[in-house]
Amino acid sequence: MHRRQRLPVAGSCVAAVALLAAGSCEAPAPEPEETWIEEPSELRVAYAVEVDDERSEGGVRRAARDFRFRSGDKFRLALDPDFEAYAYLFHRSEGDPGYVRLFPHPRIAVRVPLPGDQATRIPADEQRWTLDTEEGMEHLVLVVSSAPWAIEAGSAGQLRRDAFERQLAELEMSRRPGSYSAVEEDGWTRLLFDGEMRDAAIIARIPMSHE
Repeated sequence: MHRRQRLPVAGSCVAAVALLAAGSCEAPAPEPEETWIEEPSELRVAYAVEVDDERSEGGVRRAARDFRFRSGDKFRLALDPDFEAYAYLFHRSEGDPGYVRLFPHPRIAVRVPLPGDQATRIPADEQRWTLDTEEGMEHLVLVVSSAPWAIEAGSAGQLRRDAFERQLAELEMSRRPGSYSAVEEDGWTRLLFDGEMRDAAIIARIPMSHE
């Protein structure tokens, strides 16, 4: 959905300044046709957790919400925004005292902002994250924004849980879009949100059942 904005057309005697020496404003030239620009009033982004699976087409399977992960599973995130997006991904295992920032990360070649209108895999190429042997719930937190987010983290990308949740709450209060919806389809979660706010940010919590 887009909002159409009419650009103002200059008045017919703007050129009169150049004609002052002649002492008159001659008959105006025909006005140019009105110019319209398309401004997005909604932003879209889709994401999916992809798991290596030799039995699936292309060797990769998109994990639905009820997917059961196993120790040793290798996974990555697919992100497909329709705008230049700043993305941040964090992880915490059940019982851990804090979160670890998975992306951006110096060992991952992908950089932000991510390009619009194309899917980006994080990590790229042959890189993957691998689940350890500790079973339980794995918690991913994805932040997608149209502007950078100055998240405060330790040198290794580690954040205490309470400090992280506080920063998330502050982000949501200050940059939450006016409208927001989510639809799940074929392993993708498609988010649609108000694009009127230039620095809008959305937060998606992605639970992973590790059995």
